[in-house]
Amino acid sequence: MNPYCFVITSFGKKENLNDLKAKYAGGKSDPLQQIDFDKIYEELVKPAIIKAELEPLIEREENSFGAIQKTMYEKIVLCEFCIADLTNMNPNAYYELGMRYAVKPFTTIPIIASSHFPLPFDVGINRTFAYQVDKDFNLSDKENDINTLA
Repeated sequence: MNPYCFVITSFGKKENLNDLKAKYAGGKSDPLQQIDFDKIYEELVKPAIIKAELEPLIEREENSFGAIQKTMYEKIVLCEFCIADLTNMNPNAYYELGMRYAVKPFTTIPIIASSHFPLPFDVGINRTFAYQVDKDFNLSDKENDINTLA
């Protein structure tokens, strides 16, 4: 069996925080764009993990019972590799990334959509992979990004 790669990410569709900031600043009246994090996982992250000959693990596919934190923390600490999607400034993702950096910083890859820079200072100094998205938040250079991330 191949080593595991745990994925830290948001789940489902979330409002684009960049749009939300613009709306509150008075610069946007259109409906807020949705980011489909499940699609990003299925079309980019999971294929890259498989291409790197690793086994993808993501908490939304966990089938056990009990507190989600127990299995999530185990994966954060025990998995050989980890990818953390920081797009949209999800505080849970940053918290989990901090835990991961405490135990295995050198096998952890932070990623972010190209439209969501800059990162906060403490994370921004790390090498972060930026995957390319278009204005509608579709992957715009998928094959190249899969190869680079792998």
